[in-house]
Amino acid sequence: VFSLAIYTFALAFLGARVGEWSLVVLREPLPSLAILVLILLANKALPRLLNDLTFGSLTCVPSLRLQLLAVCAGVFYYWDVKTALRSDPQVDLTGKVAVITGANSGIGFHTTVALLARNATVVMACRSEKRCSEAATRAGTGQQWGRAVPMVLDLGDLASVHMFSRQLPRDFPRVDIIVNNAGFNNAGSIQPEPPTKQGLESHIGSMHVGHFVLTELLLEHNLRGAEGVAVVNVASGMHHMCSLSWFAQVWSGGGSGEACLPKSFLEDGFAETGLASDFLALPQLQAKLSEAVAAVFNQQQVVGDQRYNRAKLANVLHAAELPRRHPGLFAASVDLGFVVTNVTSLMRWMQVSGALPPLQSLGIVRLAAPHGIRPVLLAACWPFAQPWFKSHALSFPNGGLVDPKGDASEPFVIEQGLEELFGVSHLAPNRTALAAALFDATAAVMASFKGE
Repeated sequence: VFSLAIYTFALAFLGARVGEWSLVVLREPLPSLAILVLILLANKALPRLLNDLTFGSLTCVPSLRLQLLAVCAGVFYYWDVKTALRSDPQVDLTGKVAVITGANSGIGFHTTVALLARNATVVMACRSEKRCSEAATRAGTGQQWGRAVPMVLDLGDLASVHMFSRQLPRDFPRVDIIVNNAGFNNAGSIQPEPPTKQGLESHIGSMHVGHFVLTELLLEHNLRGAEGVAVVNVASGMHHMCSLSWFAQVWSGGGSGEACLPKSFLEDGFAETGLASDFLALPQLQAKLSEAVAAVFNQQQVVGDQRYNRAKLANVLHAAELPRRHPGLFAASVDLGFVVTNVTSLMRWMQVSGALPPLQSLGIVRLAAPHGIRPVLLAACWPFAQPWFKSHALSFPNGGLVDPKGDASEPFVIEQGLEELFGVSHLAPNRTALAAALFDATAAVMASFKGE
């Protein structure tokens, strides 16, 4: 039963990446029953049957699991090609100023180039001054377009965030676009990232708290305030894994608990830095997966480590709450989909091992440019290119999520579908209440630093 639940979640996860039809399917009883029957057959009956139909060592028909995977990959590829024109919004951003964190590589760098091509001035905020300057030179080489300005910013140190926010208005009194992009994923490593300068857990401290404080300070010092500003949080589909943690704990007998963002974590000001924590516990599943990973990598890994996932959940909730706290502002979180970046060691390995081209040719993994940055670029340009968006039938609700295809998506569409399918409750978080609580907790951390 637990395996069945995991496969159902995986199918819903893939379904959400090609559109919100997954929610419609899960709400309808007959298609839902058909999905469950197919998954059951894929796990048990057909593989055993097909293994008997062999010529030598070859099976006549591929297993149903491979067929399902091929269908999912094919649909994803179809939608990626179908929506490719959305990767190039036509807008002139002359006179607009954008701030992009982590702009020296990956999504941040290619978003910088895309905004420069639309005549924007882009402040490239990076931790390394040398890498930032080199990236700014690369971005502007041989082009007659906007201006790239490198500036040092360490999101893991609130003192650096405050210094950046004081220096920026001297040259750029008005910021129009804020892209909170910088991130990393060291969750599960035997050598976890050290806490931030202020003692916060590194993932949420840098990717959420750092970006939160940066956004608040830029808006505070901004000419004309938040009115007309676009804030884009680069999140991830991995925020769904927080709900899977809850789901897994219930089905494996571990109790529900509070997945990813427990009340105690907010009250403690994000100070937890270790791996041993209640929200990591997936009692039976985690033990088995941890043993398997340890055997492969010959080191201890915590498969249930949710630190990256909860930081991405925080990015989604932050974007949802921003318009309520700052009327007149447009905010969105984005799910990049399967895009090659250097945020994880796996992606870095794929880029140097030769594993990337086959996956890229199938449309399963895309490069950062031009289509990988699609949801980021669309969200950043949304307030400034309404005629173009209307001509492409695109509309983004304020505080919502933009999916890899460039469509507006409900951030918790998978969780809502599973709630109805399995008759469980509270799988999708109370977004309004949790977003408000997270915002208040983060604002308290920001205020405590100001008082130092």
